[in-house]
Parts: sequence; structure tokens; C-alpha cells
Amino acid sequence: MSTAELKIELIARIANTKEAHVIEELRKFLDFELEKNVYELNSLQQQRIC
Repeated sequence: MSTAELKIELIARIANTKEAHVIEELRKFLDFELEKNVYELNSLQQQRIC
């Protein structure tokens, strides 16, 4: 899959998400310039992105 295809897939999945807690976590993550909320990864999440 190309990067463009991955971006399209991600946008589609976000647009179709009906779960409020997922949308709230995405909003917090995307509001990275606000220093109110710190997004912390657990050890499993850290392993997945490293």
C-alpha cells in the first residue's frame, strides 16, 4: 500500500468512527499544541511504534 492509500484509508476509518471515546482521544492527540493534555503511550504502544 502506498502512503497516499494509507492516508485515504485512515481518513475513511476516522470518518466512519461512531465511538465517542475514540474521537475524543484523536482530538486530544491532534491538539498537540495545547499543553493541557499529555498523551502518554503504554509499553505495548511504544513497542508497536519503535
